[in-house]
Amino acid sequence: MIIRGLLLGDNGYACRPYFLTSVIYPTTQQEENYNRAHKRTRNLIERVNGLRKRRFPCLHRTLTIKGDTSVAVICATAVLHNIALQYGDNFQHDVDLENVDVYENNENNILGLAFRRQFIIQHF
Repeated sequence: MIIRGLLLGDNGYACRPYFLTSVIYPTTQQEENYNRAHKRTRNLIERVNGLRKRRFPCLHRTLTIKGDTSVAVICATAVLHNIALQYGDNFQHDVDLENVDVYENNENNILGLAFRRQFIIQHF
């Protein structure tokens, strides 16, 4: 299987082969390392999303436009955000999401859990 990318999410969702959640009860050092990396990465993404939502208020609520246009708006705001950063825009970003809320979903997905386990073994 060729992996073109992975999504990270909280445990409010089931772990899937393309959507990795943290290990709820880590039992090995590898799982601890994975959880630490997962948390750091998710926190960074949550902070960036919070900043973009404040910079572009349309992202803070449900977009009321068609799907393709929604994708274009989301991509355009990402590009504009990066351009603003390149030009030194010091937009106030006092987002503090160091400890993102974690939800627990008890739905077991055997393929997702097996994929995550193999991913942890290979990379951590």
